[in-house]
Amino acid sequence: MFQASTPSSLHSSNYTHPNFGNGDWGQPHVRGAVREWKICKDCGQIADNRKCMPEIRFNDAFKRVPSRLEGAGMGFDSSESNKAQPKSQQRFTSMFSLAAVRAAIMMLIVASIASPAMAQAWATKMFKETSHDFGAVARGAKTEFEFELTNIYEEDLHIASVRSSCGCTSPRITKPDLKTWEKGTIVAQFNTRSFVGKKAAVVTVTFDKPYYAEVQLMVSGHIRSDVIVEPGEVQFGDVDQGTAKNAELTVQYAGRSNWKINDVRSECDYLTVKLKREEQGGGRVGYRLDVGLKDNAPPGNIQQEIVLVTDDIKFERISVPVFANVLPPLTIAPKMLDLGDLKPGESKQQRLVVRGKTPFAITEISCEDPRFKFKVPEGEKGTHLVPFEFIATEDVGEIQQTIAVKTSLGEELKAECQIIGRIKK
Repeated sequence: MFQASTPSSLHSSNYTHPNFGNGDWGQPHVRGAVREWKICKDCGQIADNRKCMPEIRFNDAFKRVPSRLEGAGMGFDSSESNKAQPKSQQRFTSMFSLAAVRAAIMMLIVASIASPAMAQAWATKMFKETSHDFGAVARGAKTEFEFELTNIYEEDLHIASVRSSCGCTSPRITKPDLKTWEKGTIVAQFNTRSFVGKKAAVVTVTFDKPYYAEVQLMVSGHIRSDVIVEPGEVQFGDVDQGTAKNAELTVQYAGRSNWKINDVRSECDYLTVKLKREEQGGGRVGYRLDVGLKDNAPPGNIQQEIVLVTDDIKFERISVPVFANVLPPLTIAPKMLDLGDLKPGESKQQRLVVRGKTPFAITEISCEDPRFKFKVPEGEKGTHLVPFEFIATEDVGEIQQTIAVKTSLGEELKAECQIIGRIKK
């Protein structure tokens, strides 16, 4: 009996994909802890070895099934052998052939239903998460979640569009084009100013390169109409690393006069909150929150939240997002660079941009791979351009190295860039 295959079972030991052996499909590559997959240009399936589809391909099942049946002595054209058989045996052979045709039709029908889901599994595999529950949020709060995806394939990726099934959620693409190992996000923002109550939406992400596929992301949450947060987020903006900063927000509640916030929690040890209650009367309660970013905050974009724990029985917790961009004293761009596909003997020239808050000198550029050649810039500047050249040798395979730049700002401050690529004959 034929069973529709799932992506993890698309590798038959008896069927070699037609693209294999002619250079259209390479061996899988493991970079670090992540396996790299390939996508078949004909069937759109993913595979992690040189076997792709099940015993019967969906788009040529009629053509392939007869040959397999004939090989078992159950061919469709058995007129010659029937001449030498008794009539009872001829009837038996004809009935068996008819059953084989019916089985082939059934397999094609089942496969046509199963193949769209399987063909899009390669796209779903790139997402770290495909659903998120915002929980209870205050009206007016800036509530958004980033669905992270990584291009784990050799082919370049393009996100064509995103759409939402509900006006309560506005999606957007942060980076439509992703090369191998590049990361991007699909941001789903809850429209807390226009909607209240329990809401849910399906965000559909459409890919058109390297193949067409759609991935559905689920978001849900409850927007409270009795709690308003102003502003809708804690936004610290740009902060120099090692510097503390504070921001204020207010929480307004309309309902019962004894409503209160019992606690404020955060998973981050670099956030502090001071809470002050402000009585307003008439069933209205107000709080003022002083949120602090401590000087031990790590560099980079911070997207966290503080959770207000109230005395409500049904909706005890209210989430408030916190954003900051902590600027390190030394940066390098790009942080990851793909050299692409190189042939033995071919060279590739690139450059890195190293910036500091104060003028500095580059004291050392290091890389464990001797195929990288660097030119160390001279003098002290706020920005340095670091040119380098990579010369491909006969060693075919993956390139995965780290370039480290040390400066006069101190041994503990160094900038690093991850380099990837491939050498192919």
